[in-house]
Amino acid sequence: MNIPLASPCAPRELSAVVRRFGDSTLEHVATYGLVVVLLAVSAFAVWSSISTSRLGKQAIESNMLSDHYASAAAAVTTAESLERKYRLEPGPAVRSRYQQAAAELKAALELVDRDGTADDHVVVNQVMEAHAPYLVSIAKMFDSVDRGDTPEVLRIDNDEVDPRFDVIDKVVSKAAMSGTRRRSPLCKPYTTVRRSTRVRYPGSSWSV
Repeated sequence: MNIPLASPCAPRELSAVVRRFGDSTLEHVATYGLVVVLLAVSAFAVWSSISTSRLGKQAIESNMLSDHYASAAAAVTTAESLERKYRLEPGPAVRSRYQQAAAELKAALELVDRDGTADDHVVVNQVMEAHAPYLVSIAKMFDSVDRGDTPEVLRIDNDEVDPRFDVIDKVVSKAAMSGTRRRSPLCKPYTTVRRSTRVRYPGSSWSV
């Protein structure tokens, strides 16, 4: 029986087949790997967008609350100044400006109560509990100033006005300082997330 001799070209053809098969396999692996990377980057980009939106919302809410407290603190300072001014220069104009400052404080506290947390609600309640009787005492003191009753003015100021004002001033000032510390720039979360999502492939100028 004659056994056909192997062609001298067979090893080379087999090597070519193996090489083509190997190249094809590597090409598929590389393609699948790139797809996986792109899907992972896309998923991370979506997560980053959601995180950015959430952090941005929190920053806006924090800044709004800080602004409300700042308005309340400004109203308290204005009221204190007008109280002293009325004792030196009493008149309808000063009294009207004082009432406006008291209204601005109340409006700012209402915004804090609307936009704040449970702790902020406690702050609002503390201030309002002192503010209502404080306004009554202020009205009595201003009336005594109008009558020229200096001893009564001093009594009301020492026994009623000052103790209640101290409570209001301390609570609002502390809350305003706390609001300033937790204030957040809106651009910070976005900058941080964008930096973390940048991916550069070796040998390529393309980045995500």
